[in-house]
This record gives sequence, C-alpha cells and structure tokens, in this order.
Amino acid sequence: MKPEAPLLECFAKIEWAETAINDLKIKIDGLFRPVPSVAMFAPVRYPGDRLRGYPPPYPTGLYKSVKHIDPNGVEVWRYVAPDIPASFSVDAGAILHNLRSPLDQMLSTIALRTHNSPRGVSFPFGRDQKEFEANLAGQKKLSPDVHKAIAIPKPYKTGNPLLYALHALNNPDKHHPGLVPVNMQTVTRAGMCRVFKGKLLTIGPRTGRHVIAEMDGNFSQLDEAKRPGVILARDPMDSHMILGFPAGKPPKHLCVTLYNQTGSKPGPDLAEWIAKTKLPPGAPKDDMEIATCVPGTDFEIEASPSFNIALGDIEGFERESVITVLHKLRELVERILRQFERGFP
Repeated sequence: MKPEAPLLECFAKIEWAETAINDLKIKIDGLFRPVPSVAMFAPVRYPGDRLRGYPPPYPTGLYKSVKHIDPNGVEVWRYVAPDIPASFSVDAGAILHNLRSPLDQMLSTIALRTHNSPRGVSFPFGRDQKEFEANLAGQKKLSPDVHKAIAIPKPYKTGNPLLYALHALNNPDKHHPGLVPVNMQTVTRAGMCRVFKGKLLTIGPRTGRHVIAEMDGNFSQLDEAKRPGVILARDPMDSHMILGFPAGKPPKHLCVTLYNQTGSKPGPDLAEWIAKTKLPPGAPKDDMEIATCVPGTDFEIEASPSFNIALGDIEGFERESVITVLHKLRELVERILRQFERGFP
C-alpha cells in the first residue's frame, strides 16, 4: 500500500477551510440581503404641518436607523446593522483553528524524522522579533535549517501582522473571534436627497469620507474656513421648502424660519452649526453614520450602504471583511506549507 504524503492532512485542512470560508460568505450575504419596502426616514410631524406620505422604498438594504442628539446639540443619524448570529463566530473560529494547526503539524512531521516524539514542537510566534527568536530557540527538536525556514515569513507582529494575528486569534484564552458589523462603503445619490424642514449639516461618516453643507445648499469637501454662514428662510411657494441665503441677506419678503417656527426670527448661522459637527482628533471610527443635521430636520436620502462583518480583534485589519482576511490567511498558510514541502521533501 502506497504511504500517504506526510503533509496530506495539513493540506486537507487548508482545502476544508476554503470551502468553509465560501459557506460563511453565503451566510453573511444572506444576513445583509436588502429588505424590500424599507423607508429610510419617516416624516417628522410638527403642530400645523401638512400631512405627507412616507417616502417611496429605497434600495438601501437598511434594516433600521436611529438618531440621537450629541453633546453639541447636533442630531446624528446612524445605521443599525442586524445582530451577528453566534454561529458565525463558531464558523470563523473553526476556520481559524484549521488554518493554525497545520503549521504545528508540519513541524511535528519534520521533528519525527529525528526524534521519537514531536512533544514540545510548535510553530513559534512573537510580538516582536526578539520574542520570536527566543521562542524559536526553544524548538530544540528542529534543525538549524528548519529554524531558518521558519524565520522567512517573519511570524511576529512587527514583521508579518497577518500571520501573527492567526496565532493571536487562536489564543486559548479566546472563546470566539471578535466579529463586528461594518459598513464598507455608502454610496449616496445627492439628487435623491430632499430636506423638508431644518438643515442637513453633513452627509457620510465624519470619521471617513463625507461632505459638508455650503451656503448655497449644496455639499462639498471645501476648506471649512471658507464656508460662510447662511440664514434659513421658508419658500413662499412651498411652505415645506427651506432655502439657504448668505448670512444677513435673506429677501425681506420671506419669513426666515427654522423647524416650523413663524414670524421673523432668524435662523442660526450655518457656520456655527458646522463647527459643532467637528469631531475631536482620534475620534473612534464610525462607518455607520449616515448624516448630521439641525435637531428636528425632516429629510430623505437614498443611500446604498455595503454592510459586512470584520474581525475586530486584528489590529490593522479592523475594517476589512472577515472573508477577505480569512482568504488571505488561507493563502498565506498554504504558501508556507508549500515552501516547507519543497525545502524538506
């Protein structure tokens, strides 16, 4: 009977992992499949408002959104992603284990050529090169040539962060990988943004790519210092349309207003509101943010978020799709196995 290749089981785990990653992708795609007939924003009603219907369905894949008033008094709208099923963490954990264990099995197979037992043999890692080299020196059953081969992929955090992450995510102290929902990108069609009352201030996550209101009612990413303030005035031809004018220069015959006020009370300087939306340096990334506005603003936006799931525990890969990271890990482990297979046939 023909003997099996020493690394056959290692490669079998790699093949299983590829199938499992593709299966997990199908589950994630199913979780974030667009829901039909979802209205992004319901009308906000005020005393004396004319009733209007809900906006038509938007193809956003949005499950629901929430708003809150931040410490500066700005109203912030955010996406709310569905809860991640516990089974997803179990699947990801099994994949990570089956990508980590072949590295140990490979070295155990090599150690058995010269020793009766592979006890104490494992693929060494380290938070930096010094710690890695200390752990590598402890692999006494492996020859100097094997030590050199192990050092090639730099399995330490400062050398190969992705390979080190594979080790860290398989830490016995971890019960499951830290899966977190992320919004990879939001595509907003500016032509499908309507404001019925109040004023939009920013569109898009302020810790990422976003646009800011200008005095003419448009949005851009211009220098904030060049943005003059505006006064908001009600359009006499449409009582639900708010117009923006350079501060201090609204047409005299228009009733300057904000929210659903009446009379001639001027609206706030838009530049002051824009200043309130500025986040402090180093603010945590929030890719779920949709928009900010003056409290009570009634608006509609057609936007297409791209929800996904990331491995939040991998430093440097926090916003990257878990499927992309797992495929990169699978390819990396397979490449290491192939290199050892050629170097130690």
